[in-house]
Amino acid sequence: MGDQAPDFTLEATKKDKISLSDYRGTKNIVVAFYGMDFTPGWIKEIASWKEDYKKFEQLNADVLAISADHIHSHRVFEASMGTLPYPLLSDWHKQTMKSYHVYNGKGGTAIRSVFVVNKDGIITYLNTSFKADKQA
Repeated sequence: MGDQAPDFTLEATKKDKISLSDYRGTKNIVVAFYGMDFTPGWIKEIASWKEDYKKFEQLNADVLAISADHIHSHRVFEASMGTLPYPLLSDWHKQTMKSYHVYNGKGGTAIRSVFVVNKDGIITYLNTSFKADKQA
């Protein structure tokens, strides 16, 4: 905490690509890393965040949900969940996971983690053992 958040540019479901720096000076960002689309924990988490999205908006925050799944998987997953108020981003090459130190080399996926990045790009909260049933 207190460090500058590593910037990234990733393919996204809401537009071609999204960079963390796109939000600098305007919004707080919740960067949520998760293992894989279609997993029970992520389905539970995404549903609860969808229901509570107004709370994020009240805090002038957006959510960027990142996994190693390909963008095509994200689009199919999002369609199965209904329209989401935030994008799913594809870290297909796993560079963003590695820069945030949440890469699980054994599974080739992200460790479920949450980072809050303020408008200045500083990490103000992190939880690298985030549980879907015990929200941050």
